[in-house]
Amino acid sequence: LLNYEITSHDLYRRSDTLERFVTKIEEELLIIQKDLLASAEIILTPRDLKEYNKITEC
Repeated sequence: LLNYEITSHDLYRRSDTLERFVTKIEEELLIIQKDLLASAEIILTPRDLKEYNKITEC
């Protein structure tokens, strides 16, 4: 299962809007990188497992 969170919009109108936007994007990048680095179990069907074992046997 993906660790995905839907967030609402953030309305911000001040002189530092661009800086805040970049900061928010960088924060989101860190969250995405953390999710992508998380180990996940490979789900194989019995057929997939049979094919995998056939290919990896010497």
